[in-house]
Amino acid sequence: MASGSVTFEYHPGLAEFHFDAVRLCGKWDDQGNLSADWSFTAMQRVSESGQPSYWRADVSFADRFCGMTFVWGVQTDGPAGMSVRGIAAEVDDVASADSSIAFTLQDNTPPQRYFLTWCARLGVNRVGREVGAPDAVSFNVWALNAQKVSLVLADKSIGYVADDGTGTTHTFEMSKQSDDLEHHYICAGTFRLVRSCSGLQLHVSCHQG
Repeated sequence: MASGSVTFEYHPGLAEFHFDAVRLCGKWDDQGNLSADWSFTAMQRVSESGQPSYWRADVSFADRFCGMTFVWGVQTDGPAGMSVRGIAAEVDDVASADSSIAFTLQDNTPPQRYFLTWCARLGVNRVGREVGAPDAVSFNVWALNAQKVSLVLADKSIGYVADDGTGTTHTFEMSKQSDDLEHHYICAGTFRLVRSCSGLQLHVSCHQG
């Protein structure tokens, strides 16, 4: 996005969810100026092939506030009620129950994302591919201090992979994903391998130094 414009994304992380509406809440006014009051912007649902839907909104900020900290949150309408807080984690303050997120406005501020769950980010997930090609599966693990991560295919007749590698039929080294996982969590990255598989027992082995 251009300088002064920021994209906000709200990812429920589930294949099915039931929100009638999702709103971006921010402490800025309609002109993108810092404000002590909350403003509300309707977020649009985005659907991508093979991925859970998410909600997105773009906001333009006044350039003179570059370097300043802005606060945002999310409200949802659904089975749980109207205007329910969509951010599950509270701020790091024992005296506060606030569940907002802060960011510093910059030139070309990166997208601000919140993941309600990591169900579609970690573990094993189905991945849609081009028309006519079979779907694949994506294997994702969070390995903070790992130096190497491998996907191990186990011998179905044994059903177990021992520490010495007994029971292994194939090993695939997983590559490190350099995306930012979330404001409220610290991690070194995601290790990912996408591969077509059928009827195999899978184990993930993390090698730490």
